[in-house]
Amino acid sequence: MLHTLEPETESPMIRIETQHGWWLVTHSDHARLAAAIAREWGNESFRRPEPRTSLLSAIQRHEDAMHPLDQTPEITADGQPLGFSHEMLGKKLPLDGANLDQNLALRTQAVRLVAADDPYAALLIAMQTEHELAHLADRSALTAQQDSLLDQFLDEEVRFRDQLRLEIEEDPFIAARQKTTHWIGENFALFQAWDRLSMLLCLSLNGAAPEQGTGHLPALPQQSGKAISVRVESPGPRHFRLDPWPLAQPELRLELAARQVIGRQFSGRGTLADAYNAAPEERFIVRLSA
Repeated sequence: MLHTLEPETESPMIRIETQHGWWLVTHSDHARLAAAIAREWGNESFRRPEPRTSLLSAIQRHEDAMHPLDQTPEITADGQPLGFSHEMLGKKLPLDGANLDQNLALRTQAVRLVAADDPYAALLIAMQTEHELAHLADRSALTAQQDSLLDQFLDEEVRFRDQLRLEIEEDPFIAARQKTTHWIGENFALFQAWDRLSMLLCLSLNGAAPEQGTGHLPALPQQSGKAISVRVESPGPRHFRLDPWPLAQPELRLELAARQVIGRQFSGRGTLADAYNAAPEERFIVRLSA
């Protein structure tokens, strides 16, 4: 994975600075965009996601924990909308412990709802949670009590993932090869690639691609059984190019929703919420191409 996603305890939305204020994209819309990419994944070189239903469900629902927060934008200490921005790509970000217990509970509830429908999908989401909180987050701002709470959560997640693997192993409708550690690891790389590409497209809404937008996706599974890295570059506004090309069609044009709040800073959360709720939802076409 080429970037660190700020954990949900920090970032209820994605924010993109504009000349007059901020574009705000909900995590729900980010997840829908990632799922649209996933549905088109695979061609004569790159293998399709399998088990397909489970992988599409995982990427579509990986931000379900954010649903209660998506419509109530938070505010930073200096009055800006709190959200993930292009400056945060590639950085290890500190966790804020103020609402840690609430947000860990939201994560737990969301992934267990997925598990009731599809343990394979839930496993990939749980792997993402562990990756973010155990490896990508800076915990130095947490108190000793908050740090212990997070450790307890991660320990419980290990037990939860072990239980999911047992359920997957016993499922007669999942092919044996799709249950292996290697195959699950490849599917997690696909999950991260879709998440990465969606995030880059969201962050390019102001017409300028993030400087960190170029680079490589993790090694991704091919039809041959090998894995290959895919280069990402931006030739123009709201447009990213992939080489080699992993999708079925030579170009993918997708619609993304966002709202623009006018103003650089806001006097309080209520003022920001009023501006957000009054802003019309606008639609943009974003592109991936060979």
